[in-house]
Amino acid sequence: MGGDMSEEHASLLEYTRSLESKIAELESHVQRNTTPASDHQVTSVTTELSTDVALLSMNATAEPFFVGATAGFGLSRMVEGILSQSPIPHTALGSIASANAQANSDVDPPMDTHSRPDPQLERKLADIFFTRVHPRYPFLDKFSFDDFHQFYLGSPDIRGVNPSKLFQLHMVFAISARILQLHPEMGGSINPEFYYANAIRYADEALQVPGLEKIQSLLLLALYILRTPGSVSNLGGWHIIGFAVRYAVELGIHRNITCVGPRAQDPYRIEIRRRVFWSAYVLDRAVSLTLGRPFALSESDIDVDLPVPLEQRPVDEKETQFKQPSAALTDTKALNLSSFVHLCRLRRLESKIKQELYSASAPTMTQKYSYDATIDALRQELLEWLNNIPFKVSADSPPQDGYLLYDTPEFFRIQYSKALRMLLQQRITLVSSEVNSSKDKEYLALSARAAGDICQYYRTLHQRKPLGWNFLALHSIFTAGLTLLYCIWAEREHADLARFEDIRSCSNVLFAISERWPTATKFRDIFEVLAKRMIDLVSMSSLPHASLDGASFLSEAGIAPAGALQDSAGFPVMNQDDFWSMLDELVDDDYIRSQFQLNGVDSSWGLFDS
Repeated sequence: MGGDMSEEHASLLEYTRSLESKIAELESHVQRNTTPASDHQVTSVTTELSTDVALLSMNATAEPFFVGATAGFGLSRMVEGILSQSPIPHTALGSIASANAQANSDVDPPMDTHSRPDPQLERKLADIFFTRVHPRYPFLDKFSFDDFHQFYLGSPDIRGVNPSKLFQLHMVFAISARILQLHPEMGGSINPEFYYANAIRYADEALQVPGLEKIQSLLLLALYILRTPGSVSNLGGWHIIGFAVRYAVELGIHRNITCVGPRAQDPYRIEIRRRVFWSAYVLDRAVSLTLGRPFALSESDIDVDLPVPLEQRPVDEKETQFKQPSAALTDTKALNLSSFVHLCRLRRLESKIKQELYSASAPTMTQKYSYDATIDALRQELLEWLNNIPFKVSADSPPQDGYLLYDTPEFFRIQYSKALRMLLQQRITLVSSEVNSSKDKEYLALSARAAGDICQYYRTLHQRKPLGWNFLALHSIFTAGLTLLYCIWAEREHADLARFEDIRSCSNVLFAISERWPTATKFRDIFEVLAKRMIDLVSMSSLPHASLDGASFLSEAGIAPAGALQDSAGFPVMNQDDFWSMLDELVDDDYIRSQFQLNGVDSSWGLFDS
């Protein structure tokens, strides 16, 4: 095992060195190129940029990366398609590199022990992490963290302190500072790269510490990357999460095995091990499904129990008393983890969907009857999951101040709708240009409703309390919007006006994301153009043009495209079967289409190809 650990650590260091080299190369490239680029140069730089968006964070290779069918689309290829439509300003070359490298450019800031930030601010940052992040990914030992934080605040000299603890402390601060940055209404602002740079100083030693601490450190790093606006595809996060899961396998925490020794049999320690593994599992599933990549660990290799759905301080060093789950709701000193446990169950269902419908061994979609039977059985399992949601906030009354997002009915409905949309994604591509069978109509309606619910519930949550966006949320909302557009096109002869309200919600949410996360602007703009052209198409098919006027739709949504894409008025009039040509004119489909010639999906925009 020692050899494997050394090789894994060496691999991480190699990724880091490659990243630093790539950043230096890009910065040098920016400085050298001060004259206007030719068309050939723009094409070359566009290709390089689209690859860098995906690979710059951690990937040291120059090989094309794989994006599979569950992703819904190739994010970095989408960026390439968008960038290819206009010359790239030289300032953009630097901004792409600096967005990913800003933290690393200040890795060694001067920091003496007498110039630490306000301790009250650091307490606030710790509280933000454990109220907003920890309930979703409870892999840290909160009580051990609090004890170390107190020691850190009272210690004038931190030389000789455990570097792994210092790394985790500053990563928690960095993640919370990023949340503050994305939530101006929370008050206070501090550059998250300050804490990230402090954390990186201890990364080398922290990643050599064996045991659970190494996994915890890797997961903190992945969470920070997922919340970094400068990175769209976050393949760096996928790599890091993969390392964490593989190291968890080395430790055996994915198996329900009995270890020897009093520490290994400590009930509290056992629960921490379970929470660390299942947090890594949830992150692995979420990111892998988003990118359409293989999981780091097969379901068949996992038999460890889910955690107890509450978190309590150990009574002493050797014993922990766990209350019955029903007591968690009335215990104000224990964090209720039932939402996290229930989400783990959904991720297992999503893994089953991927295995049965999207894997290389999955049945082909031409076996229509058995394929539909499989879909219906999996949909029933999703409904059972939905019906057993552990609501802690009533669906009939507004939540109280201080509520947790992960305890709301809307959060669970979003998770259910995302899983349902993924379940039906390939099936609705079987629908021909004429929707005939009752199953076709049923699945299109279910897909549209699932996609609409994703947008509507995200809007509801954001109106109630502004959300901090990340790559996973952007992917969910954008692909939901594309699904809505496809369903409207497939049923354009009998268009449902309710679908347009869902599209308006999607536009609103994408606009909200782009306000706080500029990386999302391109996705907002392309969706706006697609939505307007879809309205024009449907109005020609079945409805009076005045009832679906594109201009009024965009103005009511409160959104105006930023000008990165040309308005649909410049395109020729389309007939009813030209949906693909609409996408073809807006996106460089040679790259996008190739990504989805997998698993029976005919095009990269498999949702839209008739």
